[in-house]
Amino acid sequence: MRTRQAFTLVELLVVIGIIALLISVLLPALNKANQQARKIACQSNLRMMGQALAIYTNDSKYYPGAQAWSKAGGDPIACWPARLRKSMKSGRDAFNCPAQDPAFRWQLVMGSGAGFATGDDAGYGYDPGERTLSVFTTKFHYGYNDWGYHDPIASNIDQKGLGGDIGGGLGSGELKASRIRKSTEMIAIADVGQFADWHLNLDPRDPKQYPGTVHNNGSNVLFCDGHVGWFRNEEITDAGLTKMSTSQYQTMRRMWNNDNEP
Repeated sequence: MRTRQAFTLVELLVVIGIIALLISVLLPALNKANQQARKIACQSNLRMMGQALAIYTNDSKYYPGAQAWSKAGGDPIACWPARLRKSMKSGRDAFNCPAQDPAFRWQLVMGSGAGFATGDDAGYGYDPGERTLSVFTTKFHYGYNDWGYHDPIASNIDQKGLGGDIGGGLGSGELKASRIRKSTEMIAIADVGQFADWHLNLDPRDPKQYPGTVHNNGSNVLFCDGHVGWFRNEEITDAGLTKMSTSQYQTMRRMWNNDNEP
């Protein structure tokens, strides 16, 4: 009878070494492909927001504004996601970036009292009983260009972003859509930083409110005309201030201001 020869220890070690080498070569490529897939999915989310923004501004002639005060009391609540959601088939799902912390996903939670919408909050985009998005405590995946590039308290000048407080407060009232001088150059919404303050808003002057760096160390950015681009913070915030020329600095500021002025 013939005897069946087994692999030797050396042959097994060689095979294992080859497999380990192939894995080490393929893993970076797979990780890069996964990162690219998440980046594309996020860009798709932002394009849907851009379409909703176009519908909203076409119907109301105003931008949705950043925040308002719920009739139920409690913290100021974010308006722009709730208002845009009404024009989106995907609803809350489009506001969840696959590269961000899953714990910060916008999910439906029902209840009553402070922190939950009443029928009077329907104008802000919320359904009665739905948990509202507190601008102080809510962790979110995307932020809104509310103030633009200026300090509304220190400068005491007119609104430069897409609208801050609604119904009282700084930059009171929604911004007229006609105020946007160059929609192709005006930032509307972008990824937020994972350790940010004011998760629902963006501020190019405050490192805690810079756009996020979750996509290849950069952020996907939606502009008011609906197109989406990718930028590093050094290109669109004060993070690159020391390296910018005067013209680059002015260009960066224009991207945040509705009058397209630095």
